[in-house]
Amino acid sequence: MAKLYEVNPESFVNVSKGLPSSGRGAWTKRGIGFDYRYRVAPAGETTIGTACERSLDYWAVAAGCWAIQSRLVTLQLMVPVDGSERGIFGKRTEAAVKAFQEKNFDPMGGKKLTVDGIVGMSDARALFTPLVVEAEKRYRVPNDLLLGETNHESVLDPGAVGYYIYYPDYRGVDRAMSQINSKANPQVTWEQAFSPTFSLDWSAKRLRSYYDTYKNRYPAQSETSLWDAAVCAHNNPSAAAVWAKTGSAPTHMAASYVTAVKNAIYLKE
Repeated sequence: MAKLYEVNPESFVNVSKGLPSSGRGAWTKRGIGFDYRYRVAPAGETTIGTACERSLDYWAVAAGCWAIQSRLVTLQLMVPVDGSERGIFGKRTEAAVKAFQEKNFDPMGGKKLTVDGIVGMSDARALFTPLVVEAEKRYRVPNDLLLGETNHESVLDPGAVGYYIYYPDYRGVDRAMSQINSKANPQVTWEQAFSPTFSLDWSAKRLRSYYDTYKNRYPAQSETSLWDAAVCAHNNPSAAAVWAKTGSAPTHMAASYVTAVKNAIYLKE
């Protein structure tokens, strides 16, 4: 069985197939919608990170596990993980997760984390929200807009994989926590896209860049309209450009996306 670093995830992309191959989520085997869990595999099931050659689902779950491990190492709850353990959710990772859970709370509601060694939505929020907030401050993104964008796009699942997108031509794969599209942003490698530190910084910088561009072009527009346009740009840059110019959403879909992002914000400063 191949491991994370031995498999090229691009090898799973078959653009001759017009149907989606995989969706967001994670489990020991493959996605189960948005209710993801990362855990030690029950007896008889394939361990996360040891069957990365099977599908993009398998690979992405291992990449999500590696993101969790990297965060735990940064928090000094795990010693650095070598190649043999990278992306594999074993007992050492479980112990580090439990150590994190013992001292932390879900930022959405403030409830203490359950100490079970399993990384679900509340645990991911606790692990990665600080990185989101740091990126927002670094690039002066207001009103927790990056947080809303990230939560809406992936529910902070570090191994999220969007559907293969066709309109009707192939438009790429949305990757990881920030759902960075592989075709629209080919300069972002798969490794970078699945690194929360890189991807959140990239997303915050991109939000700020869109806002600054729109502000320079249309200085008379309101701050709210310009930031709404910057948020829209993650989903639809063409609609965002019109929004920035006119000061209002050009389509119902553009308005719905920005509303969804704002409704996904769960942390207030």
